[in-house]
Amino acid sequence: KVRNIRLAWLAVSAFGALTAAQARERRGEMRELLDRLAQKANEEKADIVLLAGDLFDGDPSRETVQAVIAALSGLTIPVVITPGNHDFCTPASPWMSADWPANVHIFTKQELERVERMGLKEFQERLKK
Repeated sequence: KVRNIRLAWLAVSAFGALTAAQARERRGEMRELLDRLAQKANEEKADIVLLAGDLFDGDPSRETVQAVIAALSGLTIPVVITPGNHDFCTPASPWMSADWPANVHIFTKQELERVERMGLKEFQERLKK
């Protein structure tokens, strides 16, 4: 049995329509959510976390990207991220420019990728059983 956590469209940087005070509060809530995600994944002994598109909405601040990286660094399991249409992958995007932890794999190519790192080979073997 494989235990996974899947999330999509978190949009942790979608604060454009909010006042400065509301945006500050929302950023705090989103960072808390990411920290709770890491805690829950570890508590539940999840095998993998899948973040499927639009983790960010547009161009996130460096502070927001660092908060996401810090939260994902707290996981002891693989994290797989697929950029979405609101946070697509470009050379200047955080997907390519930030220093992501070793447990995180980001799909950055236009074609299918096979992932055989971060213990995912063992994960794939478990799926075959």
